[in-house]
Amino acid sequence: MSDMYRAVLAALLALLLCAVIAAAEDEQTYLAAVVEHVPVMSSSHSVTRSEALEVMEANLDLYEEHLERALLTALMGGRQLQLIVFPEDGLYGASFLRRDSILPYLEPIPEPVPLSNGPSSSALPCDWSGAVAEASPILVRASCMARAANVTLVLDMGELQPCAGEEGCPDDGRYQFNTQVAFAENGQLIGKYHKSHLYYEPQFDEPQPPEIRYFDTSFGVRFGMMICFDVMFQLPQLDLYEELGIRDFTWTSWWVNVPPLITGTQTEVARSLQIPSNFLASGIGMSWYNSGSGIFSNGQSLRSWYNPTSEPKARVLVAEVPFLVAPFSLSSADTLRSDKRDTERETNGSYRDTTGDSFASQETVAESDTRTLSLSQSLSLSYTEAETAAMANVCDDLCCGCEEQLWVATPFTATSGLHATYTAVSRNLTCTATVSVAEEASDGAESFGVVAITGMYSDLFPGQVCALLRCSGDDCTGQSLRSHTVFDSWSITASLLPDQLFVLYPLVAVDYARVPPPESYVFSDTPAASPSLSSAQNGTVLLNAALFGLNRHLV
Repeated sequence: MSDMYRAVLAALLALLLCAVIAAAEDEQTYLAAVVEHVPVMSSSHSVTRSEALEVMEANLDLYEEHLERALLTALMGGRQLQLIVFPEDGLYGASFLRRDSILPYLEPIPEPVPLSNGPSSSALPCDWSGAVAEASPILVRASCMARAANVTLVLDMGELQPCAGEEGCPDDGRYQFNTQVAFAENGQLIGKYHKSHLYYEPQFDEPQPPEIRYFDTSFGVRFGMMICFDVMFQLPQLDLYEELGIRDFTWTSWWVNVPPLITGTQTEVARSLQIPSNFLASGIGMSWYNSGSGIFSNGQSLRSWYNPTSEPKARVLVAEVPFLVAPFSLSSADTLRSDKRDTERETNGSYRDTTGDSFASQETVAESDTRTLSLSQSLSLSYTEAETAAMANVCDDLCCGCEEQLWVATPFTATSGLHATYTAVSRNLTCTATVSVAEEASDGAESFGVVAITGMYSDLFPGQVCALLRCSGDDCTGQSLRSHTVFDSWSITASLLPDQLFVLYPLVAVDYARVPPPESYVFSDTPAASPSLSSAQNGTVLLNAALFGLNRHLV
């Protein structure tokens, strides 16, 4: 950390320490930060180990700057920062088309040790020396960052695991994992999770079956661990939520936005609403295509940021997060379990608007290049025979496992004073939208559409989607971030049945893909009626409103 930072921090600490300690005794929240980071990346797809370390050290330099901002923001607000989250692929980028190309960036990572077990030299990289420290210098520095700042620190890095001779080992004799790690305030590695569902990432392996991992903190919160594309699948998130009773999640992401239908912040706020929880989302700030971070609690955006421009931008978001579960002491952490826990699925996991203006977001900007996507992907989940049979019965009529997406759009022109109802049908899914466009003149009538989608969404996962969205192109498949049409009211209703889904995300966005406050719309998914989403206020500008259903699936 810089000399300037240490001097300012020491002065602030002297003034604020007493107040912080006194306030902490009565806190009903913990203070967290998430970072939207613009990574330094190599222009070459073939680098040496020393060149890879140079790239990762440059990103860790930026991480320290982000951390300094978060710490100072916390102290200026009279609080002590307790946790910070950095994004997926933030240390090296994502443009890797082959396993060998990312190998120089990978390091061995030991198994984590819960804080409740006490200090463990095997899990304290900051204390390592000799060959073990030389093999994992990035892990060592990250551990020391957590210790120096006295904060729980979560980041994403690449892990190397030799496996020659083991059953299922790749032909090159090693596993390569996209890995989220968590360090306690003393630098101890307390959490490690391998991404379960890869999104065009041929450089990495998927764990089989998906891992269920979490970590406990000194401030009495248990956090479930997830990475990016995992949010669109049942595992690990439903096991963490339903079986382990976890209500706080760290989610690291390099999200790919496809406006107007779905963006990172839309997904994040909907996830925290429909699987009610605190959702700490750290993303990449490359541009409108890769952006979206925030801190969300039960559908409320405590702090969020989406970059609608073509320029890279970074953000540090700090918020007070409410305790949704009473904080525990570390001595009792190992006894915390949900009554509904399925012991057959238990794994050796690493064992959780309230913010005021004092916790304003901070901004930095850096240079970057773009992400290159490969053309291959592998998805897999593990189910019992009974689960497989049950889901097969549910999915027959709605093609849960089919390989073909059927996208049906009914476009219309949103002229001033329009009052109309439109329908789109895809297989057995019927989507109905009713709109009332304001009378006042606009800068030209825009095209909108009602869209019904069934099957394999973009060949990625089975879903059912009903959407009212800003249309670009005759079939409403073009991308758009802008909308100026004012609606007096709007609503969409879907014929899908909630019990055919594992989750139904309500997505709403206004101009520039900004996420509106939840009081501006009404979402209903009661068993007695078809799911619906509608406006709660007159005079709203709408980019999209969607009922985005993710099917119970077998792939």
